[in-house]
Amino acid sequence: IADELVLKPINDTGKFEAILVKDSIETSLSDYGLGTNQLLPIIFSIPIYTENYDDVIRDYLDLSRTLVIEEPEANLHPALQSKLADMFADALFRFDLQIIVETHSEYLIRKLQYLSAKHSLQTDDTLSINPNDICIYYFNSDEYVTHKEPKVKNIHVDEFGGLSDTFGKGFFDEATKLQFDLIRLQNQQMN
Repeated sequence: IADELVLKPINDTGKFEAILVKDSIETSLSDYGLGTNQLLPIIFSIPIYTENYDDVIRDYLDLSRTLVIEEPEANLHPALQSKLADMFADALFRFDLQIIVETHSEYLIRKLQYLSAKHSLQTDDTLSINPNDICIYYFNSDEYVTHKEPKVKNIHVDEFGGLSDTFGKGFFDEATKLQFDLIRLQNQQMN
């Protein structure tokens, strides 16, 4: 998002304007989209878990080693949704956190799969994630729950980035379904 966050005083009002600096270009936070504004509190909350953070403040906040985040992908571009997985993987190892994420983002999940597959090729300069550190619980819509299809599925990611089970209808398959529907429609228009 940026290289630096700067708080600039607004005249003599006692208020500050948040400025994000990227490649020496300053842009007011108010000029960024809603997704960036929602993401910054998540980014700022992670350092609280560092060993260097003031123990008094950490104890006051009564923090566990678990960070729970709801829909961090909201209002973010797909590329940034994917980068969330990088940030979470980095925080997991850098700060020894357990992170619980509620998401609807295919991009975030696919990137976790990629980082898992990359784990077996791990070098010191490569971000990856041990597949044993990922646990996905998929909640099926009630209309798809049957005796063979449970309400909650525990899906594991293997060392090749594969999934142990499928997601419910309308998640990963929706883009493919729409592509085939579009092809059928285009074929009808040409005939």
